[in-house]
Amino acid sequence: MAQSFQLTVKTGPNPGKIYDLVKEEVVVGRDLGNDIVISDADISRRHAHFVLQGDVYLLEDLGSTNGTYVNGERLTGPQLLMGGETIMFGSTVELTFSPVGFDVAATMIAPPHAAAPAEPVVVAPAQVEPAVVEPAEVAPVILESVPVINVLADEPALEPAVEAIPEPPAAPVVEPEPVIEIPPYNAPEPAYSAPEPVYSTPEPVISEVSVETEPPQKSKKGLWIGIGIGCFVLACLCIVGTVAVILWQSGAFG
Repeated sequence: MAQSFQLTVKTGPNPGKIYDLVKEEVVVGRDLGNDIVISDADISRRHAHFVLQGDVYLLEDLGSTNGTYVNGERLTGPQLLMGGETIMFGSTVELTFSPVGFDVAATMIAPPHAAAPAEPVVVAPAQVEPAVVEPAEVAPVILESVPVINVLADEPALEPAVEAIPEPPAAPVVEPEPVIEIPPYNAPEPAYSAPEPVYSTPEPVISEVSVETEPPQKSKKGLWIGIGIGCFVLACLCIVGTVAVILWQSGAFG
């Protein structure tokens, strides 16, 4: 029978809640459509998923914003899970991956207690009797003279070979770049200078008002002469007209 696994919430929403892993793929995230829904700001909509391979689960991050961690190390690919390992989604949600029936509290490290001071142990020194060592009898050794043959007498002495240490390459000499002095730029004076405008105020023109002089009055004599001539002409015309009427009535014009 295959072993079942579970997730126990240690920190985050609903501490102590247990999620059983019963599917071949279990998706964890903030979205309501996931298999395990964790409503926390550090959890992405689809944060990570557990994939069953044989009798073990693999954990893989699904491109979450705040990352997935196993035993404090951020996942960069699928990670094989072992019982009792700590899983963190983001920085606030911590869970424990364990087989079903595993006592999570039993794996917690108890806080250190102040240990009672140990009583000093007094060790009495042991009495050691001095050992008496008798001198051993040593047989005399007779040394016979052995002729020494100097094999290397005729050969020149060999000097130890010294490996030549290559000298480090000399640093390249960098010649300083020539400094080019740029003279200050003086703007050339323009060959043509525009004349300054001369503003003159026109003098007011006072037009002389021509005063019409009354024509000299004609003399009354000339007036009467004109009236007389007019009357004469008018009388002549009346006479001519009368004569013409008479002649026409008399039948002179046939």
